[in-house]
Amino acid sequence: DVDTLYDHIIGYLAELSEQSLPEEDGRRFLALLDSCNALESIADLVETNLVGHGMRRLDAGVEPSESTRQLLMSAFEVVTENLEQAVAALMDGREEDLTRVLERQEDIRIQLADLRARLAHRLSAQRRDRRIMYAIEDDIIDILKQVAYLTQRIVRATQSSRETTG
Repeated sequence: DVDTLYDHIIGYLAELSEQSLPEEDGRRFLALLDSCNALESIADLVETNLVGHGMRRLDAGVEPSESTRQLLMSAFEVVTENLEQAVAALMDGREEDLTRVLERQEDIRIQLADLRARLAHRLSAQRRDRRIMYAIEDDIIDILKQVAYLTQRIVRATQSSRETTG
């Protein structure tokens, strides 16, 4: 569904690009194009990588501890909320929303680094499945970092669409 929607949006933007756009609309066009690409990349990360890691975990028959599950869910929720606010800011154009999303990026980076350090510390646990769980959880953190980066890309594109020349 996401790929179909992406194709329709890109098709529409392609039609727009055939027209002579005023400078401001041209900047907005580029921001929408870059944001659309970022959102499609996020969908691919979720569909392919995140789902793949879930299947890998199920196939291996391993379960994260409850505390790790809660930490991963917390990180997922923060990253997702920031993405949702970036998309809302893209649509409504409020500069304070864009700034808030960028300010949260550092908190997200720290949260993910702390989570990765915790997981590395747990690698020494005596559980037989510790290596496979570590690999899966570490990959999930990488995916969340990529989503956070793509969220930042949406915000930067939106901000650059508002810059005036002259």
